[in-house]
Amino acid sequence: MPDEHNSAKQTCPVGHLLDLFQLFVYSTARSMVIIIVLNEADIMRSIKRVGLIVVVILIIAGLCLICRKIMRNSREVMGFRLSDFRVEAEEDTHGGFHGDGDHYLILDCSSDPDKAKIIVQEWKPLPLSENLELIMFGGTKNGVSYGFDLAKNAHLPEIQNGYYRFEDKQSKDLSDDSGLLGRASFNFRLAVYDLDTNKLYYFEFDT
Repeated sequence: MPDEHNSAKQTCPVGHLLDLFQLFVYSTARSMVIIIVLNEADIMRSIKRVGLIVVVILIIAGLCLICRKIMRNSREVMGFRLSDFRVEAEEDTHGGFHGDGDHYLILDCSSDPDKAKIIVQEWKPLPLSENLELIMFGGTKNGVSYGFDLAKNAHLPEIQNGYYRFEDKQSKDLSDDSGLLGRASFNFRLAVYDLDTNKLYYFEFDT
């Protein structure tokens, strides 16, 4: 006599459906595992790529800063090479279409005062000329009051013992300050060296 239970099991469609469902679940789960593994690999590759880019950017930025510092220290102002002395303070506000602004620099030359004295030996001895005194500290001349106080912008104290050098970029003779006060705009450079403190005060003014 045939086994009714086995015959029913072989012909029952529910069993086939369960088998198909199990196969589907297994295949889907396997596909998901493969996708997850692939995604993790892609993520790791992306992280490595981003990390490499960040490292390259940091290296380039570091090199730019080093080059900028080297170029900055290799500058010269009025014969003074910045790398030979110590920059105590500096600020440059020049900018815009016309490049207006001012630039002040205080250079500590106490590490090599003899070299500094050689540079300034051909400069003019203090005090400043009358026009330079008026434009830097203000005052009165021929009944006209001048309210300039550029010494404040230049961080320039009143120095008695030292030398100075002036350059007027609007004059054919750079050292001539005779027409300075009558101008509507200014473009000049002034450097003052203090022999008592061995400090250079440099100021550039453009309007």
